[in-house]
Amino acid sequence: MTLKRFQGMIGYKLMREAPMDELKFDNISDLIDSVNERINSFIDKMAEVNAKDLGLDRRAGHSLYIDETTIAVRKINDNSLQYYGGAEYVRKSCRFEFGDWVFYIDEDERVRGWIDYYNEEKEEKNV
Repeated sequence: MTLKRFQGMIGYKLMREAPMDELKFDNISDLIDSVNERINSFIDKMAEVNAKDLGLDRRAGHSLYIDETTIAVRKINDNSLQYYGGAEYVRKSCRFEFGDWVFYIDEDERVRGWIDYYNEEKEEKNV
């Protein structure tokens, strides 16, 4: 997935409620707050997990978010995911920062492995 495609996907999901051209901002802080609010509404639809749910060292993160193709972490907690979880080895083209969040997409095999591990464990628990 290219950066433009990811930005388009996230942008589409975030901007469905109100297109950016309908929003008026008095300053950059208002724009940043608006972006963060929209990202948070997107994050609310993702499953909250911890690092162990992804097969990682528990120190890699206590509050991560996952969907079919993406893992999200608050920017302030990204260092733990990088250091203890190995996210520093994720291809740069598969890591994006938006607002207060960092998104890892599954075109990197490490990220795909974390998502697959989570899904397999979830299936086993449901059986």
